[in-house]
Amino acid sequence: MNTVLQNAAVICVALVASELAARLCSKDAMVNFVRALTVLVLLTSFVASLFSVDLDFSVSGQKAEETREELSGYVQEQTEAAFRSEMETYLEGLLAVAGLRAEKIEVITDIGEDSGIVLRKVRAVFAYASDSQRAAALLENTLGKDIDLEVQTDGR
Repeated sequence: MNTVLQNAAVICVALVASELAARLCSKDAMVNFVRALTVLVLLTSFVASLFSVDLDFSVSGQKAEETREELSGYVQEQTEAAFRSEMETYLEGLLAVAGLRAEKIEVITDIGEDSGIVLRKVRAVFAYASDSQRAAALLENTLGKDIDLEVQTDGR
């Protein structure tokens, strides 16, 4: 790292010197050519010294494992949220076909033994008791007996 700092200092001094020479000398093509050539050589030298430095960007095994677990948890949460959203949209469409409109639909999921997302519970709230009875029958027939189904009336 010390070589990089030395090369950077040399480059700064050379750039200042070349600028002073350009201001003191007349403006002709030869001075501009020499100045450009000097800058090119100095920058090439600086870049070469950067590549000769050994930089350690390795990550510890424990930190990599923590990052992997955090990323895996985030992906799992996002997948569950997308599944719940899609299931709510599906249930709203299913109820709409039957002429029903839920005030609120809530889908509760869980991670199964095979790491798959499993639908555990559906909670729906309707404005009228007759709508909730019809919806309960429709959802029970569609989703099956394994899903915990809770259909409520808002009470208006």
